[in-house]
Amino acid sequence: MTEPEQDKPKKLYKDRYTKIDKRTIEAVRNAILTQRFYKQDNSNKKQIITELFNRLNAIYNTQATLRIDENNNNMYMMTGGGMYNPSNNTIHLFKLSLITFLHEFKHALLKAKGKKQSEIQARGYSISLFYKASERHYNRAVRKGLIFHEKP
Repeated sequence: MTEPEQDKPKKLYKDRYTKIDKRTIEAVRNAILTQRFYKQDNSNKKQIITELFNRLNAIYNTQATLRIDENNNNMYMMTGGGMYNPSNNTIHLFKLSLITFLHEFKHALLKAKGKKQSEIQARGYSISLFYKASERHYNRAVRKGLIFHEKP
């Protein structure tokens, strides 16, 4: 007899997604390590996120659009940095964060697959993907308190 689902220990978000397309992991790894996202100024970070968005759109054909407005402090405070609008299939970023971008991109993926929107899935996907792309950067972000949803 198996234990009930609610009694099972919950996986950390970083361990939730085990089958992410290797091209996706490589694209995110490239943004982190090759393009050195975290060493760039905001203009270059914006360009890297846009290039990553284009690459992921090519892989998954979400037909989403991306709007970056990192200077909109009101929306940043209201959303935590980003939001996805399913009515017009648009990702809005109000901070230049790879994890926030990946979270919002998962919402676009869910829509493209005709699936229900889920914050838990978006968190799990973004954290798992970031971890797979660079375990070192993930661990550093956890130590610095920058990963807000490490556990479900």
